[in-house]
Amino acid sequence: MKPLLRTKELLFVVVDNHKGLMSAVEGNYGIVAFGENMEDLKNVIVLKVRQFFNGHFKGIIRIRQFSDHIVRI
Repeated sequence: MKPLLRTKELLFVVVDNHKGLMSAVEGNYGIVAFGENMEDLKNVIVLKVRQFFNGHFKGIIRIRQFSDHIVRI
């Protein structure tokens, strides 16, 4: 069964894994991708999206990476 396409944009949030891998999660559909660097991660994200939507997704994939600034007092 093909997942419902309710959007023309997917948002992946990137986090660094403690084992040196990067992971990205798309929260609305629960798609998860892993890569060794950003280029690898982008390629895996595209592959996972194509697989998840059976090649029917047309739109924008936004990849957001946050940087935390920790202040200890």
